[in-house]
Amino acid sequence: MNARLQHLLTTWIARRTVVAVAAVVVVIAGSVASSSLRVRNDLEAFFVSGDPVMDAYHAFRERFGTDEVVVIAIADDVSLHTSERRAELAALTKTLQAIDGIDRVQSLDNVATVVVEGDGFAVRTVGADSERLLATARARHSLIERLASADGHTQVVWLWLADDATTDEGRSRVVAGIAAAVAPLRAARTVRVVGGGVVWEALNALTVRDGAVFISLAAVVLMIGLLLVTRRLLWGVVAVVAVSCANTIVFALMALLDVPLNAITVCLPSLVMALGVLDLLHLISAVDDLPDDVVDHRDPRVVTALSHVVAPGLFNIITTAVGLLALLTASTAVTRQLGGFAAVGVVCAWIFCLVWTIAALPRALDPTHRRRGSARVSARPLAMRIAAFSLAHRGPVLAGAAIAAVVSAFGIARLDVDTDTLGFLPASHQLVIDTRAVEAELGPFIPLEVDVEVTAPGGWRTAAIVDGLRVARDRLANAPAVTDVVHLGRAVSVVDVLDEAAVALGSADVDAALAFIEATAPGLTEGLVSSDERHLRFTVPVTLTTARGFIAAADVVTGVVREALAGTGATVSLTGYLPLYARIVHALVDDQILSFGAAFIGVFVLIGLFLRSRRLLVLAALPNLLPIAGVLGLMGWRGIALDVATITIAATILGVVVDDTVHTLHHLRRTLGVGPWSRAVVEAAVLDAARGVGRANLAGNALLAAGFLVLVAASAKSLVLVGGLSATAVLLALIADLVVLPALSSLVLAKDAR
Repeated sequence: MNARLQHLLTTWIARRTVVAVAAVVVVIAGSVASSSLRVRNDLEAFFVSGDPVMDAYHAFRERFGTDEVVVIAIADDVSLHTSERRAELAALTKTLQAIDGIDRVQSLDNVATVVVEGDGFAVRTVGADSERLLATARARHSLIERLASADGHTQVVWLWLADDATTDEGRSRVVAGIAAAVAPLRAARTVRVVGGGVVWEALNALTVRDGAVFISLAAVVLMIGLLLVTRRLLWGVVAVVAVSCANTIVFALMALLDVPLNAITVCLPSLVMALGVLDLLHLISAVDDLPDDVVDHRDPRVVTALSHVVAPGLFNIITTAVGLLALLTASTAVTRQLGGFAAVGVVCAWIFCLVWTIAALPRALDPTHRRRGSARVSARPLAMRIAAFSLAHRGPVLAGAAIAAVVSAFGIARLDVDTDTLGFLPASHQLVIDTRAVEAELGPFIPLEVDVEVTAPGGWRTAAIVDGLRVARDRLANAPAVTDVVHLGRAVSVVDVLDEAAVALGSADVDAALAFIEATAPGLTEGLVSSDERHLRFTVPVTLTTARGFIAAADVVTGVVREALAGTGATVSLTGYLPLYARIVHALVDDQILSFGAAFIGVFVLIGLFLRSRRLLVLAALPNLLPIAGVLGLMGWRGIALDVATITIAATILGVVVDDTVHTLHHLRRTLGVGPWSRAVVEAAVLDAARGVGRANLAGNALLAAGFLVLVAASAKSLVLVGGLSATAVLLALIADLVVLPALSSLVLAKDAR
């Protein structure tokens, strides 16, 4: 195989210009294609087509319309009942109703209520009589009380988005329209615009901004790092160009397949950059370590040196790709996308690194630009000193590794699985501040939807169903908080419309109330009762919380509704957008187990085939499990949840950390030859391996950690977590390879190890 590889490299070097030109053409075409790449962060991006929970959500939307709401709170020290503030609200309501993509607007300006006048009644908007009618509404707990704060200073406007406005493009248009509508009020009033869709829009903006900024920063760090390590600007340029080419191809492929970028896949460029640098450094070392008399790229020693790193490098890329492709076993679409496109990216990065390294050979070997042998010392002695320390203190080193593994195991046992969408934004973000302020003053506003299906004779128009819904509403109003941070708001259903009619009729008769509504205010039940009248919508506002918080709230709400409707023949089920969100929690656990299991099996089967030794396979497996356990354990001890941002961490790290191990063990196997070996022989081979690949391992991991650490400065939590945890994993992997692996090699490989 080595002869075939050397022949291929010889041919490639001879035709390097043609290969480089072809690469440029491909990248230019990719640049054109990638210009149409979209950004999408809504929850549907996380699910694959045909998911039953997603199908149920679409069925809900067909029956009742969307459940995506935006809440606008306008506060001032001046009473909301002044003529000036009523006029402002009327103008705002009219402007909001004209925005394309808004289905309904509800405020004190346009909400209809039943007003008792003498011996009769009237159905009209609140209008100028808002103060008296609000007081009356609060006395009978009418629904319009949610349109103003209890202290009479905050006006509240509820908006429901149209079906075509729940895509990222439509939502962006609507949110921009709302921002323009409320802009004139901000000078004199405190205006807060909140809602689930507003959060997704903020995440989109943060994704685009942070993605652009930190990809550029990572490239700068890469350039500076390579310049410091190699002391040659040439290699920094090669690295940046190669990684940029690879990312261009990834983005082009995503655009061509119409796969949008999101808060999770935004880390792809940094991931590709970091992984691509590892094997580039081994290529650089192979070229820079050539004897000083090698000045011609056609010298056979150039091919020989390259073949020694290309073979394990190619194998590393395959194992890394396998580790990332294991994410294709995930049930969530975004996880599959990250794994698939990251695998493509690392393969492309390796190919482009090889393309531009070979293209740069004439200049790299030019004596006027090349460091002499005496200057090429870098970190190599340090790697040997660390390996020598490990061999001299084998017992304590292995005992320390065992203790670290036990501590990590306890941390893993503490690991929580949850997802907090609002938490992806920094705590200082204005939307986070506004959301918590609105919840504190006005109560929850994120709709938790319950579908009440009635198929019994008489349908839902029976006293048993209506009274049951009323009982459920009242019980939930008096229910304690679900958790310390999760609260329920006032439930909304067709009962509220019937109660308004009952004020006028003086009767709770359902048929009479519906006849009255049809005659005086038709359309009031729209969105509350399905067109076939088999489904009723029961909405309970809940705090914008984590997926587990929503699950807890859903359990309480559905439990109360089922109990209130027991014996009526009604079927109660959770529906709407929040079950999709909660579904992620269960998917995370399954995805982590499946993806990591598949990655572990795939990667180490390949390592076994490559090294052709069971004992070397053991050496590869044990040190590489330590960084994974260490990171997951750290997450458990620090209270960092396993969420949509960190779900990929174990499988991704596994694909990363095997790189140094494979290069080290490949060198070790070449040095040892056929066993058995004495301890002295093994330890000499270990030191030789440390000398042979030490500089590239140290430099590669340092640059890799630096590349990931750049992400820690981002605002988006998804980037911060991926960057920080991945940098930690890389450093742990370096410790495992430089400290644990030598001691373990002496124990496992030497026939007289004991």
